[in-house]
Amino acid sequence: METWNREVKPEADIKRAEFNAAMAKTLEALSPQALRDNRIDAVVFCNTTGELPLPDLEGFVEWVRSGGAFIGMHAGSDTLKDSLPFTDMLCGTFNGHGPQVPATLHAGDKEHPANGNIGDIWALSQEEMYLIKNHDRGKVRSIWFMRHHPNKPEEEGFFPVAWVRGLGEGRIFYTSSATARTCGASTPPSRIASTRLKSPPNSAAISSGASVGPSAWNLAPPNPIPQPTEPRRKALESSGHELKPRQKPATFLGLLHRPRHHLVRLHHEGVPRERPLALARRPRPDKVKAQELFGAGIWPFAISIILFSLVIDRVGYRAAMVFSFVCYAVYAVLALQAHAVLHPSGAPLEGEALAAARASAWNLLYAGSIILGLGNGTVEAFINPVVATLFNREKTKWLNILHAGWLAGLVVGGLISIFLGAKVAADWRILVYLISIPAIVYMLMLLRAKFPVNERVAAGTSYREMLAEFGVLGAALAGFLVFKQLGMVFGWPQAVTWTLLIVSVAAYGLYCRSLGRPILLFLCLIMMPLATTELGTDGAISGIMEEPLHAIGANPLWVLIYTSSIMMCLRFVAGPIVRKLTPLGLLAVCAVLASAGLFLLSTAQGLAFIFFAATLYGVGKTFFWPTMLGVVAEQTPKGGALTLNAIAGIGMLTVGILGGPLIGEMQERSIESAIETKTPGVYQTVSKSDSYFFGTYRALDPAKLSALPETQSQEISSIAKTARQGSLAKVIVFPAFMLLCYLGLIVWFRSRGGYKAVSLSANH
Repeated sequence: METWNREVKPEADIKRAEFNAAMAKTLEALSPQALRDNRIDAVVFCNTTGELPLPDLEGFVEWVRSGGAFIGMHAGSDTLKDSLPFTDMLCGTFNGHGPQVPATLHAGDKEHPANGNIGDIWALSQEEMYLIKNHDRGKVRSIWFMRHHPNKPEEEGFFPVAWVRGLGEGRIFYTSSATARTCGASTPPSRIASTRLKSPPNSAAISSGASVGPSAWNLAPPNPIPQPTEPRRKALESSGHELKPRQKPATFLGLLHRPRHHLVRLHHEGVPRERPLALARRPRPDKVKAQELFGAGIWPFAISIILFSLVIDRVGYRAAMVFSFVCYAVYAVLALQAHAVLHPSGAPLEGEALAAARASAWNLLYAGSIILGLGNGTVEAFINPVVATLFNREKTKWLNILHAGWLAGLVVGGLISIFLGAKVAADWRILVYLISIPAIVYMLMLLRAKFPVNERVAAGTSYREMLAEFGVLGAALAGFLVFKQLGMVFGWPQAVTWTLLIVSVAAYGLYCRSLGRPILLFLCLIMMPLATTELGTDGAISGIMEEPLHAIGANPLWVLIYTSSIMMCLRFVAGPIVRKLTPLGLLAVCAVLASAGLFLLSTAQGLAFIFFAATLYGVGKTFFWPTMLGVVAEQTPKGGALTLNAIAGIGMLTVGILGGPLIGEMQERSIESAIETKTPGVYQTVSKSDSYFFGTYRALDPAKLSALPETQSQEISSIAKTARQGSLAKVIVFPAFMLLCYLGLIVWFRSRGGYKAVSLSANH
């Protein structure tokens, strides 16, 4: 060592000084002025390492920011890793690597040219996979990433491999892979300064005039998902997602199509048992049973939307869309077959033959209603996450616009029902034919569409992370509603229902190992009265308003059409309202307006007052459903399609199992109270006992009522109609509860700095 210091070190110092001088002279080509003077388009760091002595590092970064391009390969992230300007620009720093291993890369954006047409998965037979730190996904557009630690397969997470980003006017691409294919294949040559530099004491060389793959010239803006800050078409075109223009109206058309089926099913509910031939012969069922019958098309929707959300990222949006179309086709076949059963030779049956045929036709329509519900749920299972992905900066706004389609369908279906009138009552096949047209159109529009990668998948959130967001408690809530409903439908013993629930929730918990996000569970609880308020009251209001509207010669469907039209128009302008009030503020205001509207509807008489009350109620419930979906999407983005759609499924299940029948029971109690008050002792003689989810209840028995003297029967019927309308005041309990919850959330968010959408990049 003494000999080294005395004899070798002076000579080594001379050589080092000479090398540093040569290095400095060589690197002058990377000074900002030289890059501009030589009209260099891009700089490539290929396997550079250490503290490369650039003549002006901050000036180099500014050159990139002003419109230059930077490409880093492999050890480029091991270069200048203690220099903050460079690491901030690159958005990643080398953090070690293990031995070479096989690796599976997942495409963050398979449409980007750097994908090289490889697709969703790139299996590398042997590669030295880097670990990266100081990586902010919110500033980049992920191209390739790993879902498992390359050398510890049991460790799940997000491990970036290649990405692009924008910096001012400049563009940046980096790949930690040493494989040339990651960087693309070929493009027309451009003037590029490429460096294969090693920090002292290694040799250095600079060459220019090289060519680089497509990744260099297709470096995208920093956001991984296209933003709606520009006109929609321009934003989508710049995003790299090749979303055809027809897909946007097609998703809207898919949702518009759903409620037209909904209105046909409302018509069918009475067809085999009371319409059209039996309408004058058989009284309508009590309100609890009518609402349970309505739920036959609700719970399959919920099951479909939840189950497809678990697999939709893997089977693809197109598969879900095709499944929904098949469901619509099967429903149409069953509905037409039911009509054929009642009209075997083209003419309606009579007498005992009709009674026997009704049961068969009813079974066909009931089965068709279930299949229709599955198809409707599948539609929403893919359109919600598609819209949330395309417009991830304004999810609430665009989900409101999307769900204007549901209201448009109610308006169109209601108008068709009114204007076709007796023709539809006599032959419901007309409606089946009419609703088949948009189903075929939307199928053709979407069949060739190219769907975007889901926001969660593009950000690298694992499947387990998605399930963990919903958690065991969320799964228990949804599972309870699902298995309870299936048990009611198929007559399972309670033991079977609870066994299925416990086994499925236990398996879910063992895999995801999370109780779930508390805020998501709270939102699920709010969604239950919300869905009841918005959907459970539609049929009730139409029925309740029949008498006053008939008195003025109007069809009661006009109330539904009128309120739906108002809601549809308001949802189209949701953006400014959401920005002004915040999503939670908007929901709180809507809860107040809905409560006031329901109260006024409970006593409304006369055309002007009816429509005033209906207007207030319609405005109140306008933003409930899509804004809640927006809040869920903004607060739990890691949950992807599952959290966004599961809460919708919980809402729909609640309407079919709990909310709808509960509203029916409220009506029956109001009728009982009114009759007992005005004609004491009579109610017990004209009522019957029955049971539903919450237990037993009493309801008017049409057979006993018809056995009374005509004058007394008419008096009881009149009292019942008035009481049924008055029962709407009791429904106010649902929006009132929601209001308290929203106010609590507003206070909670303010204590944390205000309502803000959660960013996936901020969580990783």
